[in-house]
Amino acid sequence: MSVVSASGAPMHRWSTRAAALAAVVLVGACSSESLTEQVIEEATGAQIDQDGNIVSISTDEGSIRVDDSGNVEVVTSDGSQVLSGGRDGELPDDFPADVPVPDAAIVSSLASDSDGVRSWIVNLEAEDTRGIYDEYVATLNDAGFTVEDIVAATTDGVFSALSTADDGTWTVGIMAADGSGLTITVTATP
Repeated sequence: MSVVSASGAPMHRWSTRAAALAAVVLVGACSSESLTEQVIEEATGAQIDQDGNIVSISTDEGSIRVDDSGNVEVVTSDGSQVLSGGRDGELPDDFPADVPVPDAAIVSSLASDSDGVRSWIVNLEAEDTRGIYDEYVATLNDAGFTVEDIVAATTDGVFSALSTADDGTWTVGIMAADGSGLTITVTATP
């Protein structure tokens, strides 16, 4: 007894033909670009280029480029932005040395260039969010920053705060919430 496909051809012949067709398609596609790139380009209209570990994706609306260090550059008609992350538990290499950082575990960090304005975001883990927030505000005051509380409250036992600090050179945004830790955002003061 032989197994037949829906077309009535013996299954072993159908399987051989399908495998041969797949091999031709794969060899043809892989000779100039990967099959994945080709499928994505045809489905989205985007142009994908890969040079080693550097990947660029371009459309009519803009482009994204990821380099081998993990930096991401986004360019649109509205402007451009470059994002680069710090290594686990560390600040980005160019984080301003004259901006104090709370004594807490760094969960993540990010540096960003947006139309020539550099900024940094640092997420910190804190078991005692209120305590680390209060210490950080005192540290900023001691370092010559003027701190302004936008809101700081405890609601239903959950502390949250949003503040800004400025020393004439740097503006620091501080967001704190129980269960979420502390996030600081640093930008150059205009």
